[in-house]
Amino acid sequence: MILKKRTFEYSSVLEEYSKYKTDIVNFAEECVLANCKTVFGRNPRLDYTQKNILRSFMEDHYLCILNTRQVGITTVLKALVSHLMIFEEKNLISVVL
Repeated sequence: MILKKRTFEYSSVLEEYSKYKTDIVNFAEECVLANCKTVFGRNPRLDYTQKNILRSFMEDHYLCILNTRQVGITTVLKALVSHLMIFEEKNLISVVL
């Protein structure tokens, strides 16, 4: 059995890293998987309100959400916390329910 060496191009990884670091909406739509029954295991498409929440947090760094059920806040918060843990340093993440 002959094993092939896998080649790894760092330029493409760095390009994607910088793209996702600057655009949280793109990161949320392409890298975060949904956990609801209708789109389980697929990347969700965010609506205008969800995109607005993500962009406003990245601009203001504070977020207080008063919402109803079934509007996709869990997916938005999952994307937000994942983005902060991967791309930012020295963050304190606190979720109060």
